[in-house]
Amino acid sequence: MNIDIMNMVDFIPLKKDIANKNPPFSISFNDFINGWLEVSITTGDKNLSYHAAYRDLEDIAFMIRAVADLLPFVGDNDPYFQTLRSRSRFRHDLEPVLYIYDFEACDSLGVPAIKILVAEQYSDYNGIWSSQWEFDEFIDEIGGFDNFKKSILLAIELPLMYFVQRYYFAFDDLINKSGIDNFNNRESAELVHKEMNRLKKFIHPKF
Repeated sequence: MNIDIMNMVDFIPLKKDIANKNPPFSISFNDFINGWLEVSITTGDKNLSYHAAYRDLEDIAFMIRAVADLLPFVGDNDPYFQTLRSRSRFRHDLEPVLYIYDFEACDSLGVPAIKILVAEQYSDYNGIWSSQWEFDEFIDEIGGFDNFKKSILLAIELPLMYFVQRYYFAFDDLINKSGIDNFNNRESAELVHKEMNRLKKFIHPKF
């Protein structure tokens, strides 16, 4: 029997009328220079901000792909359509700390939703363990489950469309801040645009 960390965490619950209230969630990226990317996330009364190192634009594309791979209705002609799944992740390596992002697509309150979990760890972990023994070994390594709960920086459930729109516009804003021509001249820029188009297809199916 699999043990899933997403079932053991208390998420800020989904609210269907989220768009009609003050935004409970925002995400932005800044300072896209010299190999560093500033990540800022706000949810409720919590704020998360840090500088993540990146090697090239391929790292940015992987961040976008982690969400794009979860999206339905992207079209049968999408080359990534067959990889559609319900779970994905990416990580920022801030030696000696890792910021691990886990995403899970789900249905909640009758609407498509997404669970977002961000944890700060000193080593990578699978998130799903195939046995109690494997899970217990992980818990022993980090000094107990309470330590894992303390490492959780963010755990929230949002309407899928609401999150994807904000995720897309955060990266779109990043590209504009860096200068479109300057961005497009960088290696792997086409890959970033390709992944952005996958998000856009979900937001605007006729795109």
